[in-house]
Amino acid sequence: MLHQLSNHVLSEYKSKGFTEIEELFSDQETAELFQAIQDAETPIMASSFLAGRNLFESSKRLQNIIFGPKNSHIASTFSHQKALQIGYDQLFFGSADLKYLEMLPEFASLNDMSSMNGIAIGMLLSVDVLEPPEIITEEPEAPIGRSKTREEILEEEAEIEPISFPKEPKNAIFFDPRVEIPWRAWFEDIKGTALLAVWVKPGARYVQTKLDPLNNALKNEGYAFGDVLLAETHPLVKK
Repeated sequence: MLHQLSNHVLSEYKSKGFTEIEELFSDQETAELFQAIQDAETPIMASSFLAGRNLFESSKRLQNIIFGPKNSHIASTFSHQKALQIGYDQLFFGSADLKYLEMLPEFASLNDMSSMNGIAIGMLLSVDVLEPPEIITEEPEAPIGRSKTREEILEEEAEIEPISFPKEPKNAIFFDPRVEIPWRAWFEDIKGTALLAVWVKPGARYVQTKLDPLNNALKNEGYAFGDVLLAETHPLVKK
């Protein structure tokens, strides 16, 4: 059954570039997703971040929970794309794997750090209960004895709050691929597991980028930079 989006989340995504969908996953889906990742955790943890890419390939059920009709319909609605392909997914183990944090940029958009162009939208899930870090952004104060100008006040009011983690494992954050993400701040202080899922537009290509630690991963599937992503490896989930 497709998830009905409220006017609030539609408006929030349009104005902020991201929004949290509450109660998106059922208890069964949450349990199955958690169990599927637990089953894969031992081999994944051997090389952690490097082996946590594209879990959807390991199980049709897992693919359907992550990229199934319900989530793909939401992704299509927010991105205004009638057709979508699976781009990739990436598992993060938070502070359990500090080595890969050095591979992540401090700030970058999905467009900048993905090894493919044509990114349509991203989704972040809390696979288990996370302790989200408090992201503090300090703004310079007006000098003592001087009131803030109208321009300074308007600039403050126009600021967009940073993206935070989903409040509950049943929730998901959908975000625009142009939004800057504080990747290291997100994960360096977290205890738990998170999953990033990415949809692309049909015709997306494999591209070279220094910001993706797994920039060469698709070469193992026979791709070369510039190749169009095929439906055989990146299925169409919204036609």
